[in-house]
Amino acid sequence: TGVQTCALPISDPTVERQSGFLAPSFGGSSNLGTTLTLPYFWAIRPDRDILFDPLFTTDESVVGQATYKQAFNDGFTRTTLSATKEPSTDRFRGHIDSETRFDIDPTWLAGADLNVATDDTYLSRYGISTADTLTSRLFVEGFRGRSYGNAEALYFQGLADGDDQDTIPVVAPKLDYNFVGEPNDLGARLTMDANIQALTREDGPDSRRVSLISGVHLPFTSPLGDVYDFRATLQTDLYDVEDVDRKSTRLNSSHTDISR
Repeated sequence: TGVQTCALPISDPTVERQSGFLAPSFGGSSNLGTTLTLPYFWAIRPDRDILFDPLFTTDESVVGQATYKQAFNDGFTRTTLSATKEPSTDRFRGHIDSETRFDIDPTWLAGADLNVATDDTYLSRYGISTADTLTSRLFVEGFRGRSYGNAEALYFQGLADGDDQDTIPVVAPKLDYNFVGEPNDLGARLTMDANIQALTREDGPDSRRVSLISGVHLPFTSPLGDVYDFRATLQTDLYDVEDVDRKSTRLNSSHTDISR
């Protein structure tokens, strides 16, 4: 039942970047009937452009689609929007997929990803995406030496059969810090991995965790050429959990495994 398309490739290396129509594509599906896309590229300025990519169908309404891109001296942004109004239900359906990155300074980078749809089946019905989970993210991260720091918030939209949005957690905040020290006179390095995160649900358990792993790493090469690697670590975890249903272990595992 998916959308099948066939494009007519056109390539001309002598043509510079400019506005104009691109190669159309056509296809069809049992849901949409015969389909046609007629993309138009608008080169607004050297640093920005828009691609209009409407989808025309014989059995449903037109799906308006557009992608805007812009480059900056210290980052970029890209946003894709699509929308339609189904004639059979008179219902508005659409989605947004946006990505933005900015360099704050040589150490820190900030970013935002927004990826949401009006309902579970819109993207697959119109052949836009086959994803079963959409992830939105707001973050800032930094690298300095061998160390790394990150602060972020995550939102998941479940599109798979059986997903209950009320049981899928919002992860905010999620803080990570990874430290690797300089070697001392013996060649040993101190290490530390710290993590703080909170999971909040509309329906189901809420949890908060603080985790700290500290350690020492000592590589050693013997006079005979044998190489040894000595490590010692100590992990401490603190959990706080609320609204736990002790009669059930159902936690929607597909959206709760948030790694460090």
